[in-house]
Amino acid sequence: MKAMKWMLALVAMVLAVVSCSQKKEAPKSKVLVLYYSQTSNTKTVAQEIANKLGADIEEIEAVNPYDGDFEATINRCMQEREKGTKPEIKPIAANLADYDTIFIGYPVWFGTFAPPMAAFLDQADLSGKKIVPFCTFGSGGLNTSVKELAAKQLSSRASMSCLRTSLSSSPSAKSSLPSLIRL
Repeated sequence: MKAMKWMLALVAMVLAVVSCSQKKEAPKSKVLVLYYSQTSNTKTVAQEIANKLGADIEEIEAVNPYDGDFEATINRCMQEREKGTKPEIKPIAANLADYDTIFIGYPVWFGTFAPPMAAFLDQADLSGKKIVPFCTFGSGGLNTSVKELAAKQLSSRASMSCLRTSLSSSPSAKSSLPSLIRL
């Protein structure tokens, strides 16, 4: 419970920073929430952000989805890492050029963003966009994933503050997200 309060306070602080910096930009900023989620935790956070901000939302999907079984997912991910491959992803419908701010959500796997997000980042041009990453995780990887995200082609105006959450099935955790999100 103490950890959840700390995480929600961190989310509030990051959102306050995003809110302050957003006021300096054009009032008609178009926002996209783009996410990958296997277990729906990241999807839940993405939906809350999109609802609160009135943003468009889109899911990154692997052509050959991970089956959801924890051990099978771990084995597949380890094999992909050893081979240096990433999963093929489905094209997204959104035209990234139409957006000023893009929230990028992902679960942390092996200390960094999940492979489908890595595949997306390898092919997407996000230069000149305000990027706000958010991640869900159970054991760690926040710092590593943000550093690796920054190392991808995210330049110029990229905001590298990460909304961190370890969203539980607790109704209070879900219900507190909307009041913390301000842009």
